[in-house]
Parts: sequence; C-alpha cells; structure tokens
Amino acid sequence: MKKIIPIDHGNRLIKTAHNVFPSSFLESKYLPSIGGDTLKYEGKSYTLVDQNLPVLNDKTEDGRYFILSLFAIGKELVEEAEMFRKLTPHDHIKVELPIGLPLQYYETYRKKFEQYFTNHSDVIKFELNGKSYAIKITGAYAFPQAYSAAITAFDKLKDSNILNIVDIGGYTVDCLQLNKFNPNMALCTSLYWGTNTLFESINDQMRPTGGRDLSNSIIEGILKKDPADLAEYSEKRIETVTSAALSHTERMLAEIAQKGFDLEEDKTVFMGGGSILLEEYIKQANKAKKPIFIDDVHANAKGYRDVRWNLKLSMEHHRQDFEEEYGMSVIEYLDDVYAACASFEGTKLEHHANSMKRTAEMLKLIDTSLHLIRENYSEGEPYYWILYYTYLSPQKLSGVDEIVDRIKSHVPFITKDTYFKQRKKAISTFASVLWGFTTKRDADLLDTFADAVGGTGTKPSSK
Repeated sequence: MKKIIPIDHGNRLIKTAHNVFPSSFLESKYLPSIGGDTLKYEGKSYTLVDQNLPVLNDKTEDGRYFILSLFAIGKELVEEAEMFRKLTPHDHIKVELPIGLPLQYYETYRKKFEQYFTNHSDVIKFELNGKSYAIKITGAYAFPQAYSAAITAFDKLKDSNILNIVDIGGYTVDCLQLNKFNPNMALCTSLYWGTNTLFESINDQMRPTGGRDLSNSIIEGILKKDPADLAEYSEKRIETVTSAALSHTERMLAEIAQKGFDLEEDKTVFMGGGSILLEEYIKQANKAKKPIFIDDVHANAKGYRDVRWNLKLSMEHHRQDFEEEYGMSVIEYLDDVYAACASFEGTKLEHHANSMKRTAEMLKLIDTSLHLIRENYSEGEPYYWILYYTYLSPQKLSGVDEIVDRIKSHVPFITKDTYFKQRKKAISTFASVLWGFTTKRDADLLDTFADAVGGTGTKPSSK
C-alpha cells in the first residue's frame, strides 16, 4: 500500500491536506500522556505544545521537523490505524512526501530537505496516541511555497496578467509576483512580519500595564471575535489587541509596497493561516486595492500534492506519446533493441494479430491509469479497489454488499454509503486520466464507465 502525504512545514504550524497543529513539542523519555497528541519513537515521547520556537530557514539543522513529520503522517494515516493491526511485523505503508520551501531558499535547500527524509531508508515504526504505525519513506519531493498554493486557485487566477502572492505565516511573510502565472524572481522576498511577531508585540504592550501575557490561542480568539474570549477580557485589553493587529498589518503592507509590489493596481492574493487571521485588518488598512483571499490553511500542502500528481501524469503522457510515435519504449529505443517477427501481411493472421495488439494496448492503458491513480492520487488507494472490484475483478461478485466486503479488506473504513459517493469520484478520476492517454485513439471505453454512473456517454473535457 502506498500513500501520498503532503506536508507544509511552517515555522509556527504544520499543515497537511486534512490537519493543522503547532510546530513545537516537548521531549522526554518519561513524559506522561496528559492530554494532547503524543508520539513515541525510538524510546522517547513527544507531546505537541503551542509555543514559539526559533525560526529555522534550514529545516534540516536538527531532528525537529522529522519528528513533526511523523506526527503529520500518523494524523493522516489515522483511518488506516485499524488495518495495521492485521499486518505482519514485516508489513508497512509506503509513504511519498510532497514538501515545500520558500522560493528564496528553494534552490539552496531543496535537495538537502528532500534527503533529510529519504535518508531514513529503513522501515520507521512509531506510535501516535496509542496507535502503532509502520511506514517507509519512498520519496520526498520539494516544491516552492506560495506558488504551489496559488495553483489550487488556478481557475480563479489564470486570466490575470500580474498577481502579487502574499503568504502570511507564523514568522515570515513570503511575497512573490506572478507574471501570467510565471514567477518573477526579481520580485521575490521574505519579510519578518508573520503572526508570531504580532503576538510578541501585543504582549510587549501588555507588560508595562501589569497585564499578564496572552497565549497565541487567546490572541487568535480575540482577533477572530470568539465570543468566549471577548467575554473574558476587558474592552481595554481587547482594544490593545485589535489596534496592534491593525498597526501591524498596515506596516506589513507598507513594507511589501516598498519592495516593489504594486498593491494599488495589481491583484494581491493573500494566503496562509496569517492571512485568514488578519483578513479583516487587511481590508481595514485599504492598501491592497484588489485583494483576493485563499481561505484554506491547507492550500500549500494541497498544492504540493497536486503539483506532484500533475508532474507524474505529465511524465506518463510523454512516455505514452513516445511509444505511440516510435513504436517502442524509451529504454528499447536507447538500447536499440528490436524484436524479430514474421510477416503476416495480407493474411487473417495479420487481422487477428492487430486485434490482439489493440486489445493489449487498451488493457495496458487501463492498468497504467489505475496504477497512476493508486500510487499518486490523494484518494488513490480506495479509488483503485473500488474500480477493481466493481468493474475489473475476474470473479463475478453478487452485488454491492459483496463488493463492499471485498473492498473492506483493503480499505477498512469504507461503508455502503461512502462506496456510492466515492465510486462516482473514482470513475471521474479514472476517465480523466485515461482520456489523457486516448486523445489520439478511439476512447469508447470511457462511454462504458460514464454510462455506469448515469452519464450521457460524452467524453470528459480535456481542460
């Protein structure tokens, strides 16, 4: 079994496609489990805590981000935890990690950050919140932050000539200009105006008045106008927090403009957890005249996953195009290996041979498409088994109940309800991948799958 688990390693928060948690933990050989997420690895215990730690531009300096990645992997695999109980000691899940770095550090640290994970080549065993996991990291692929997040909103942004991308994180604000969606590296910078600097500034203002420091979560609650936090603190303290947030935002936007970003005329795309927190204050500051907000804190992680998927798919399409044009694989071409065959030209044998060849090619396309989905798509494993047992199994199954029972041996969390929902998505994904391979040939097979979900038989859009 293989899973793709994208991770956005922030200085303040770790984000995956489905989870967000602090980038800090306490370590001890004897740390008791007293609440919070606790990980056990190589004889030590680690518990997540919400505290500010020093910024690491080079995230490979120590083992901090490896431990945090195990937390991330465990959280994403929680649905598979029951399956691990059925595995033998030699079984494990293969994990591929799309990861990211700020653009200005991308070339400097990309290979080093990838190797930080792939150097752990053996099976890794750990326990998270009492559940045991066994994984093997089969690959790590670094992509540029902010740009990857923008890809998740490509349909909304693709028609813009110039875009300012502003990714507000815990410590840094990463800024990048896109020109027709191509990065302009002349306008690429990182500023230390992240939300942690705001939190520290607020507490610096509190101390002279005798007020105690406010935790990050309380400040966030006040900025988000959480009723519980607003009811607990005085109007004066709330005013201190909100005024500091507006002042911080104004100064941040002023420095972004000083770096050469035209916030008046060009669209500015705000993303990251900080932009979600400060959206109201960005609008109040009124310095970015054409703001667009990506309100998904998981956007970078999802972007890494999507870029990895598209790259893999593109590579497979290029390989397929080569084979169609030259009639052999790239390896066969390079090695100049040609298979000798008798001539059946003009005979019935030629017709049968051509029919067998077309059938074999279509079966190969189906197999390639299924394995691309299984190994690279975010929901690839359940989609693979849904398609296999519903349409491709050599054994004829009696009905939906038996199909779901068979799928459960590979995807324990599936139910009859989720089967019907995911079957339609699986067919759509499969059809899209297969359509990419069949634009030069007859694609009637897609109609069969479209009919299975009540479609009209129309081939999917190539967009």
